[in-house]
Amino acid sequence: MEGKAFDKQVLDRYETAGNTLSLHYLRYRKDGERWKVSLKAWPTLQFHFIENAENAFIPLSCSFISPGISGWNEFTLGLAGKGTITRIDEKTLVTAIPSIEVMDITEGRIRRGDSRLSANEALSHLRNRRERIEALTEWMRAYNKTNNTAAEFSGQKAFEKYWKPILLPELCSAKKRPARYRTVEARWVRAEDVRWNTAYTALIFPEELRPLRDSGALLRDWEEAASWIYLSYEWNSIIQTITQENCFVKVRK
Repeated sequence: MEGKAFDKQVLDRYETAGNTLSLHYLRYRKDGERWKVSLKAWPTLQFHFIENAENAFIPLSCSFISPGISGWNEFTLGLAGKGTITRIDEKTLVTAIPSIEVMDITEGRIRRGDSRLSANEALSHLRNRRERIEALTEWMRAYNKTNNTAAEFSGQKAFEKYWKPILLPELCSAKKRPARYRTVEARWVRAEDVRWNTAYTALIFPEELRPLRDSGALLRDWEEAASWIYLSYEWNSIIQTITQENCFVKVRK
């Protein structure tokens, strides 16, 4: 978002069959040589690794950019773990990472319209948003399990189409609202220029999430960081893809 692409040089590039994953060997102006793993389905998500003398493949961090209606959230998460990177021949690499432990957000920036947040101010906002989003997506997965719904999504648009009527039915047409929204006896509160049905909130959401919906905080997270919510929802699947044994073949520069 702010010119960081010019801080590095691509030395080698590899891809898995079907181009599901890409592996780049990079030389950074300030940080030396590192590996970067990216997923075709997640173009703004990148995982960063170093390789030590024993061919250990060590995760350092992952970075993500989440665009919103009038700005973006950009952050880096610290990672821990240890894997291997094996050279089969001069064109083929295999990576295997038994597990990746996710730490806290270590840096980030936020843009909202003409205003920008960075340093400690951005960190505070991003960490609070992460806490809200992870609590929300934990409930979303439990909601599907409780309702025997094995929802799988082809992308963010499908994810939003499914979840928006459940999370924010007041912003959808009447025919798209859940049956329980239409039948519950409404009680109203206004926040963020929307009248929220607090009876529906109490019926659907656990107690700890109800203030987020009724205060409009959930709406702000949805409008400013829907892709981050989708990322959190799909995180376990993403990590499984990264950590399994993957075979990469060198691609010509």
